[in-house]
Amino acid sequence: MNKLTILLLFTVSFFLTGCLDVIEEMHLNRNGSGKYSITIDMSGLFEDEFMKSMIKSSLEQDTTLKLGGANGIPEMDTIIYFKDMPAEQKGSNPEFWNRVHSKIVMSETQGKFFTSINLDFASTADITYLYENIGKIGESNSQLGGLAGEGGLLPTNVGYTFAKNMLTRKSPKSTEKAEGGEDMEMMKMFLGSANFRTIYHLPGNVKKVTIPNAKTNGKTVTVEASMIDMMDGKANLDGTIRFK
Repeated sequence: MNKLTILLLFTVSFFLTGCLDVIEEMHLNRNGSGKYSITIDMSGLFEDEFMKSMIKSSLEQDTTLKLGGANGIPEMDTIIYFKDMPAEQKGSNPEFWNRVHSKIVMSETQGKFFTSINLDFASTADITYLYENIGKIGESNSQLGGLAGEGGLLPTNVGYTFAKNMLTRKSPKSTEKAEGGEDMEMMKMFLGSANFRTIYHLPGNVKKVTIPNAKTNGKTVTVEASMIDMMDGKANLDGTIRFK
């Protein structure tokens, strides 16, 4: 399936409905390495007959696609490896992108429709590097569509540090109020009830969390906020997590 078509579909779908959630997830090891992912989940689209017809209509515009299934919506499960990007898009640290891939799943039968960016990080500094550079790549790489960079669905300026069983999240823009204007108000309207959820899987039981409204369960910490509150600067996802 044409990758550009699918990610354009994600962007179009975003501007048609608020049926989406953004999920940030980290699996942290004792040595500071781990796995990190950011997922835009639009599975809720399959619960709406009108939106399913919109998906089918968008796909039909690509004459190279072979549509199937009861509703003409193909099943797909695709992985895009960033290591395959053109060299000029990889910047000064091309080896970094060998550890990044994007996954796209669209399955009406399973009720799944999402895209994710996934990183195997050697240290939490790699997550900072990802966010510092993903927007630049998004400007010239159609595979990312409107997901990355300013105005996209992915967060910007997110930074993590790890030392002595303490994980710290700090995003300089998290407390800044989003600028107004027609474009911003339109985006808020389309976001509707969209949520941003962060899930931390720690290597030891959690002792103390300073992130507002965080929920702790053994080795797991979950933080959730509405996308609109984040845009308005009313939600703060920053703070520290101490674990045993």
